[in-house]
Amino acid sequence: MYLQDITSMCWRNIFISLLYLSCFASNLAALETKEELIEDCWLIIANTRDGTTSKKFPSINKISELTQNKGALKFPVALPKGTKTIECIRGTIVPLKNDYKILMSGLKLMINIHEPYQLGMFEVKKGKLNFWMIRGEMTKY
Repeated sequence: MYLQDITSMCWRNIFISLLYLSCFASNLAALETKEELIEDCWLIIANTRDGTTSKKFPSINKISELTQNKGALKFPVALPKGTKTIECIRGTIVPLKNDYKILMSGLKLMINIHEPYQLGMFEVKKGKLNFWMIRGEMTKY
């Protein structure tokens, strides 16, 4: 009986994951059809002595343009020591198809939207993709 319950829970989790993945893919397809992406990005630098600071680089302002290149993400400038996160203001909290390159470079990705006000964080930790809402709530659609 116990093994049957565990098996049922595993299949349920797989089904839910596939459902979320299909919703995510449909959102990505919708994003690809938009003419221009609203995006403004900067670096979040963790500095234990002075607290957390942020820094803008014009060459990193539109990170989506950098992630379109083939291969791993290459930054046009050396990132300051202690850079942990790239934060972007966008029109939607749904990540773009090449945002995984930011995460694969060892950085976290924060997506900030103003209407409705939401702030979400993506990171890879111990080989797993994590997402959490820092501010706001996920909407149904």
